[in-house]
Amino acid sequence: MISVPYSCAQIAMINAVEITNWKGHDHLRLTFKKGVNFLTGPNGAGKTSILDAICYAFLGNIDFIGAYHGLSDKNLIRDNTRDAIITLDFTSPSGDRCQVMRIIGNRKKASLTMQDRAIASQWQEVTERILVMFNATADFLGRCVFLTEGDTYMYIAQPLGNGLTDHIENTLGLKRLANIDDVLKKLNSKYASQAKDARKTVSMASAEEAEDQQRLTEYEAELQTIVKRRSEVTKQLTELSALKEQNTAKNKLLKQRLEQLTEIVAELESDYHFTIEQPDLSIRVREAHEKLSSELAGLLQKRALTAQELGRLTGLTSTQQSILNLMQSTPVITSATQPPCPVCKRPLSTHMIDQIIQDCSSEISALQTKVENIRATEKEDGQRMDEVAKRKDRLSVILTKLETILPYEYQKLDVSGLGKQITVVTSEAEGCDERLTQVTLDLEQINKNVVQIEKELAKLVERTDPAKIGKWKNQLISYERMEFMTQVFREALLKSQAEQRTSSLTPLTDELSIVWSRFLGRDVVAGFNDRMQLTVKDMNHYEPFQFQQLSGGEKTALLVLTQTALCRHFSNTDFMLVDEPLEHLDAVNRWALVDYLVEICQKELPRQLIVTTIEESYLREYLNNENVTVTPLSVASSISTVQP
Repeated sequence: MISVPYSCAQIAMINAVEITNWKGHDHLRLTFKKGVNFLTGPNGAGKTSILDAICYAFLGNIDFIGAYHGLSDKNLIRDNTRDAIITLDFTSPSGDRCQVMRIIGNRKKASLTMQDRAIASQWQEVTERILVMFNATADFLGRCVFLTEGDTYMYIAQPLGNGLTDHIENTLGLKRLANIDDVLKKLNSKYASQAKDARKTVSMASAEEAEDQQRLTEYEAELQTIVKRRSEVTKQLTELSALKEQNTAKNKLLKQRLEQLTEIVAELESDYHFTIEQPDLSIRVREAHEKLSSELAGLLQKRALTAQELGRLTGLTSTQQSILNLMQSTPVITSATQPPCPVCKRPLSTHMIDQIIQDCSSEISALQTKVENIRATEKEDGQRMDEVAKRKDRLSVILTKLETILPYEYQKLDVSGLGKQITVVTSEAEGCDERLTQVTLDLEQINKNVVQIEKELAKLVERTDPAKIGKWKNQLISYERMEFMTQVFREALLKSQAEQRTSSLTPLTDELSIVWSRFLGRDVVAGFNDRMQLTVKDMNHYEPFQFQQLSGGEKTALLVLTQTALCRHFSNTDFMLVDEPLEHLDAVNRWALVDYLVEICQKELPRQLIVTTIEESYLREYLNNENVTVTPLSVASSISTVQP
């Protein structure tokens, strides 16, 4: 809904903006004055981000900022670990000092104060109060106050009359009806095409009905013959498939047995010195197993005898050690005393004791040597016995596997014989596969023939079915009705669109005539022709104004004036945000546009402009102009307070 024109003596303007953690800015505060406020700096300094922040503070929704449509608010936060904060000071149309704050984080917060008194604290409530102040909808305010670089470029790229008309209609939302007309046009074309096809179908069905009945009888007879043949081939295919499955299963089992048998033979060749050429594999494994069992029994018997011998030698060694200990503990012999022998009780001389000690020591040494030799032999026998036991146990496992791998009918087969059996089964399976492939191809061809005949039958039945023909006629009537209705709707929509253009745009002509006359320095009258294209007449010469005489700078200035007229006529705003208007102009037109922007602000059309540009050199002559404020920005300025 477009608001009504207004008359306001106060100045609605933006005073300051403070940005924290927003896009490329860590912290930034800017102040603005009445007149033209230029924000200058290189690409990447965050000039457009400042205009985005001002719009977001007013509307609280990035969908109204064209470059971010469809994104999330959190996409604009510089550091996701902190909240983003935008604080905007502005003067309302009634002259009250207001401040709006938006905080974006885990939870969104908003507040609006007027003359330091809180008037709204909920996100949507803040937006609604601001829209009431400026007497505009959010959609209109977002398109009208913020003139983006893309809007300027698209406008300059068109013929000026068409460009202004399209821009005004887009700003006021009149283009939406054109989108609806495009949809209706496509629907009308669709229903016209469907009606044409339906008429053709009904006509053909009526003309070919007798011929179709004859062809229908022939197709039905042919279909019965083919279906019977398909049944026979399907049965044959089922039998061959079952045979193939049997051969496949048998072949798989034989291959598994061959693989296991090959592993066993490889182990037997490596560890037991068997050869593949030797027949009767199972018999030879049993013989080797029995041989190892016999060797293991002999080793066990030898171990028992060795243990007996070790016991005997140990007893002899213990006896000799006891005698040696007695002799060594005998008192010293003198001429007066000769102690008796502990065994035979005869008197012992020193020579006799020494001889006994020497003999015992020699005997003990000999016995220990025998024990060591026997233990060494026992160790070797134990190692051999462990080896034999392991080999015997492994052969036991192999025998068990052989009984599983080679059932009774294959007990006398070796690897070569089992391989021959696999060859035979494989050959049978391949022969079965060839027959199965041929039968499958036959069946596929039969099925294709059946499908083709069924399709032809379906078409014939459909064409010869009175109910179907009646349905086609009903469809034809329905398509023709929809074609007529969409055409009527289009005509009504175009009429409504023309009326809405007249009601919305005609009252604007007086405002456009005033601001353009003041800018051009001559009396001009704006209006719209029969096609609702914008026209301007030069009242001094009573002829149409020549738009093509305007330079690029004048065209862009004219766009700003038109946008200002829209703001003043349909809302309560006296300020505008313009992004990079110099970008697509040559050097001469850039100088001219800067002059025009300063001039229209001096004439208070509008009263405040905030303009971004990278062209600082074009602004130097205005640094001392009281109606011009130039604020340079850089990457470093994104974390500080910038003064004009």
